Amino acid sequence: MATSAIVVTAGSASANAYVTLAVADQYHRDRPANDTVWADAMANADKSKANAGILLATKLLDKLVVWSGVRVDTTQALEWPRSGLVNPNGTAVSTTAIPLDLQHATADFAKHLITGERHGDSALDRYGLSKLSVPGIALEFTGQSPSSNVVPVSSMQLLPDDWGHLKVGLAVELVRA
Repeated sequence: MATSAIVVTAGSASANAYVTLAVADQYHRDRPANDTVWADAMANADKSKANAGILLATKLLDKLVVWSGVRVDTTQALEWPRSGLVNPNGTAVSTTAIPLDLQHATADFAKHLITGERHGDSALDRYGLSKLSVPGIALEFTGQSPSSNVVPVSSMQLLPDDWGHLKVGLAVELVRA
């Protein structure tokens, strides 16, 4: 089955991504590459890896970030566009377009997802747990929320601080063996 087509129509009920392949590709071309992950994904004839990375990055950003402001329309599929936000220069964030900062953050996150080398993949990291021991039972946490283990710091740093923050919270079910 082919990867879904990317739909980046701000405020649309059928939108599924914050960045187009073209913008994401340019974002990565404009940065010094220390690997070929993105270029390899774009060289693929159907660009399915790049597509999938963008789609998943968008979905995870909407799940793991508490966005400031409010959704422009209750029928929009994604959390953006939003109203009530300002750019770092003090101008209002457009309510009819996806901000370039968010497009770049999505492109950055997509590349990290394509590598498969994300924190949070192991059972311990997923819950912010760095150590678990038994018989006396001792749990040790990293101090990071599960969300912060998934969304790369580099992606979040591309967004203005007051646009949103990672969800914090941890619920771990302990079961007796």
